[in-house]
Amino acid sequence: MGAVLFGFDPSTTKTGWAAVDHASGAPIENGVQDTQKVRRQFSDRGAAGSLYFAYKELVGSLFDRFRVAPTIYVEGMYIGNNRNTGLVLASASGTMVGVCCHYWEYSKIEQIKPWEWREQVGLEKGSSKQRIKEAMLDRGWPQELGQDRYDASAIAMAGYDLLYNPPVFRKKARAKTDANIKAGLKRRRSTRYRDC
Repeated sequence: MGAVLFGFDPSTTKTGWAAVDHASGAPIENGVQDTQKVRRQFSDRGAAGSLYFAYKELVGSLFDRFRVAPTIYVEGMYIGNNRNTGLVLASASGTMVGVCCHYWEYSKIEQIKPWEWREQVGLEKGSSKQRIKEAMLDRGWPQELGQDRYDASAIAMAGYDLLYNPPVFRKKARAKTDANIKAGLKRRRSTRYRDC
């Protein structure tokens, strides 16, 4: 088995994952963990502990099968109208990143925002589940999959595209940041000896 790129869609109920070929972006496999069910086995560890051990069980099994994973993308949090949902998603996303770091400590592990992966695979912000499914079918994923698998597959595909073909908005943001840094340095140099 060659190097793979992973996409994770973490949740406290069901967690989707997908693996694509690191060199070609071809679909390899995807799946979903019934995280809520696994967490019940670790209920004595508390909410955060049970989530950690549930993710550790999932990622550990993937590590045994796919040892070489140079790049991993995890869906990041977003803040909507419900603050509590945002906090739960932040906890899930952060825990998944931490568990992935435990197994693939030298890999590039990034969080990708929901709007960012949708845009990268050619979807509108807030696209319907059906639209995401259609986009993944166009990319070669099998027909009968659950929504968590399609989301994770889209995250993996977006991660592959980001890795080999960074989007324009990222290039513009980087250029703007570089320009702001240069402007700030210029201002500092011009004011350094003003009060002397």
